[in-house]
Amino acid sequence: MKKIIVLCILIISLSYYLLAQPQYDLSIEVYDNDIYLLWSDTTDAYMYYIYRSTEPYTDFDIIDSSFITCYTDIDAKTKSTSYFYYITAVHTTCPTFVEDNDGNVYETIEIGDQCWMAENLKVTTYRNDELIPQITDKYLWAATTSGAYCYYDNDPFNADTYGALYNWYAVNDARELAPVGWHIPTDNEIMELEIYLGMEESQAIDVGWRGTNEGSKLAGREDLWTDGVLDSNSEFGLSGFKTLPGGCRWGFNLYFADIGNRSYFWSSTERIDNCILAREVSYDHSQVSRTGYEKINGFSVRCLKGDCPTTVEDIDGNVYETVMIGDQCWMAENLKVTTYKNGDEISHLTSISDWISTDIGAYCFWGNDPSNAATYGNLYNWYAVDDSRGICPCGWHVPTDDEIKQLEMNLGMIESHANNMGLRGSNEGSKLAGRSDLWSDGDLVENPAFGRSCFKALPGGYRAGTMDGNFYNLGYTAWFWSSSEYYITGGWNRAVDSWASGVSRYHSHKTSGYSVRCVRD
Repeated sequence: MKKIIVLCILIISLSYYLLAQPQYDLSIEVYDNDIYLLWSDTTDAYMYYIYRSTEPYTDFDIIDSSFITCYTDIDAKTKSTSYFYYITAVHTTCPTFVEDNDGNVYETIEIGDQCWMAENLKVTTYRNDELIPQITDKYLWAATTSGAYCYYDNDPFNADTYGALYNWYAVNDARELAPVGWHIPTDNEIMELEIYLGMEESQAIDVGWRGTNEGSKLAGREDLWTDGVLDSNSEFGLSGFKTLPGGCRWGFNLYFADIGNRSYFWSSTERIDNCILAREVSYDHSQVSRTGYEKINGFSVRCLKGDCPTTVEDIDGNVYETVMIGDQCWMAENLKVTTYKNGDEISHLTSISDWISTDIGAYCFWGNDPSNAATYGNLYNWYAVDDSRGICPCGWHVPTDDEIKQLEMNLGMIESHANNMGLRGSNEGSKLAGRSDLWSDGDLVENPAFGRSCFKALPGGYRAGTMDGNFYNLGYTAWFWSSSEYYITGGWNRAVDSWASGVSRYHSHKTSGYSVRCVRD
């Protein structure tokens, strides 16, 4: 927060005088007794707080906030009274409070570059207003495979302090638990929080109890915790995250446990063994535990600001950077997963005969050289894209043809062009591309808009299908599948070529091998 303006206005019979020179350009007007303040600011602030006093440079009270560089004070109407103002600029995107779909209001805390809820979630509806089922019966809770919540001991009174307990199916539901503009954090995002609080990166990636006193720093409300190592640490509560001992509901064991002793909260990251990585903070440890748990358990939820996490992890443990373009959250790297979301292996086909004759999901590396995967990812046929077991991480999917059109239009392509086949647009291909050192010279890299979107499309080439089965165009073309079928043997796709700054829209045989980018649900 930075103080940017100090000024004084004297109200005398509906006239005003500027008594102090403002630090920045300012205009002042009075409309029907209301004082209208307008200021300029080149510091790119997120919002402003307006303070007022009737004494110069003292006894200022905050009267309101504004997201724009103007404000109308309708309450300062006492004539022959001097009103002094100053305005502070807030250079953070972390609001003081956030409201969920039910109208519950939560405090927030900025820790490092992350903006977290400082309270446990207690929402009972998804973003689309559909109710999350509340399950009290322990046998029904253990048997469900869809989203559900409960209160500790089935007592709604516990929600006021500890929030609700959710199974992971609710966390992963496409209708979304978190408020608009927020999401359930990935395992990597929780590790970022832990590392900021002092945990070594080599410790953060371990399972079990890790770190030194990061659990004590994360905890809050000493009066709620059982006495132990956690609250006796000198840095208890230092972060302002305020983890509370809300306990949990064990799915298989059919009981509630640990209120006052432990806090469990979900990540959105699923491991290859179908368990979910979650965190535990306990009264008898100053550290934080990272462990995989069954999806039917009932744990607390904390939300993180931003609909687009910084990274996303696939079921094999590969981590991908992401990018927000318009209102879509995209992977900024090509997929290289080798297993479906349920842990089944995707067929790895190398021979030409196997590749062109298969009608099931398969992948390969360009030139059958595994070293190409590190940079360019894998090449998948459309059968893998369309497999119901899913190749994208939980909460992500292979984009439809219409979703790719939306991406292109977000970058400037007009809709009539987006609906065409062949080469379309002007410089959207250049905007999508990245890593000029990997591309052959041509109109794509020479366009001034090259790389502007941070999507970082790379020239990973392709593997031909049908009667061919050979590899082509490494260094020249980026091909991407959509999930939209064109006809019984084909699917829609996109190509970005070194010789053109636009984007081509084609349909190809399902046995073709193209790159895949995932988009968040």
